[in-house]
Amino acid sequence: MNMLALVEDKWLGTVLGKKVYTVARDIEYLDIDAGNLGNCLLQTKISFGDISAISHVLGLGFDIIVSNVTLSADRKRFITWNQIESNDGVCVVRAVKKDQHEIQAIAGSAFKFDRFHVDKNIKNETANRIKEEWATHFFRKKRGDFMLVAKRKSEILGFVLVIESGADATIDLIAVKSEVVGMGIGRKLVCAVMRELPVSVNRIIVGTQLSNKPSLKLYTSAGFMAQSGSFSAHLHIG
Repeated sequence: MNMLALVEDKWLGTVLGKKVYTVARDIEYLDIDAGNLGNCLLQTKISFGDISAISHVLGLGFDIIVSNVTLSADRKRFITWNQIESNDGVCVVRAVKKDQHEIQAIAGSAFKFDRFHVDKNIKNETANRIKEEWATHFFRKKRGDFMLVAKRKSEILGFVLVIESGADATIDLIAVKSEVVGMGIGRKLVCAVMRELPVSVNRIIVGTQLSNKPSLKLYTSAGFMAQSGSFSAHLHIG
C-alpha cells in the first residue's frame, strides 16, 4: 500500500478507539494490505463526477455511507429572514464557557443524517460522542473561530460553530434541541452568523447530506445554492 496517500486522523481515532486514516489523494491508486493496517477505519470523500475513483474504492470494499452537498451564499444573495424580530423571546449570543455542558448535550442527541450515525459499523452512542467531542473542541480552543447560541431566557435551544478563512466562513456544526425543531431556531442561528461576521467575509459555506431534507430546506430558502457534491465512503478493517 502507498501509505503516503493516508493521513491519520488522531482525534477521530481516539473517539472510535481504533486507528482512523483519511485517503487524502491518489485514491485511484490505493492498494490495501489489511495485514499491515490492523484494526482501523479508512475514510474518504469522492466527488460525484469522479467515476474512476468511485469504482476503485467500491472494488476495494469501501461502502458509500452518505451523499453530501456543499452550498454557499454571499452577502448580496443572502436573505435575512429575521430582520424583523419575532416576539418569541429567543435571542442569539456568543457562547461562553458555562454553556459547554448544555451544548454538548444538544450535540450528542441532535444528529442522525451524518456519516457516523448512518454507518452501521459505528454504534449510535459512539456517533453521538463524536458530535459531543466535536462541539467541546471549541471550548478547548481546538476548533472554530466563534460559536453562537440561541437562548430563551437561560435555556440553550441550539448552537452554531463557525470557522473563518479569509473571505469565506464555514458553518462547521449546527444543531438544535429536538423539541424545538421546526420552530425557526436554525433559521435564527444561520442569519445571526452573517450578522456576526466581519465585513471582509463575503461568503458562507455549509455542507449537509442530500438525505437531510430539513437542512436543505433551511439553507436553500436562505439563498444558499449548491456548489458541489460528494460521496463519503468508509472501509472498516479488522
